[in-house]
Amino acid sequence: MVTRFLTVVAMFTLVIIPAGAQKAMALSPQQVAAIKAAVAQPKAFKSEAVVQEFTGDFASVQKNFQSFSDETKRQKIQAAPNQPSILILLEDPTGKQQFKYAVGYPVAGNIQPKAPLRLANTEFQQAVHVTHVGPYTELDQVHGHVTEHLKEKQQGTRFPVVLRFLNDPRSVSPAQRQTEVIAPLGP
Repeated sequence: MVTRFLTVVAMFTLVIIPAGAQKAMALSPQQVAAIKAAVAQPKAFKSEAVVQEFTGDFASVQKNFQSFSDETKRQKIQAAPNQPSILILLEDPTGKQQFKYAVGYPVAGNIQPKAPLRLANTEFQQAVHVTHVGPYTELDQVHGHVTEHLKEKQQGTRFPVVLRFLNDPRSVSPAQRQTEVIAPLGP
């Protein structure tokens, strides 16, 4: 369990790069084609996770994830086996210095977290699921392409948006990091 917490904390250390600290490369034509294919095939999403909500910027996620990890340890709450950690953007962070988000991980069984943790049941009837392989700094481009391709279909996305971190960033290069972006359809 400690290894999982350390992995997640290290992951968020690497995920959160201050704005302007690193310029993202343009997505490849293959990545853009994969996004377009994902937009054409929206599907449902359902998850039950223990989360803790925060208000801050991307730089605050690491510190707040550590607080979340400490609290789950204190409450003896364990993640569901083989499930990735999540970051839920509760509102659009574009252009904001502070925004609402939640950090957490899926759980199984009858979990009764106490404040400041809570059980979050996230369900989208229709959502675009894009698995991006590459640096975390490209994720804003991924969402931008999702939005662009949906506009062609006269559709859009809404928040919350869920990010599922599929591998350990300490064991792979930035080019090999896998993140699933789950963006619900909506106005």
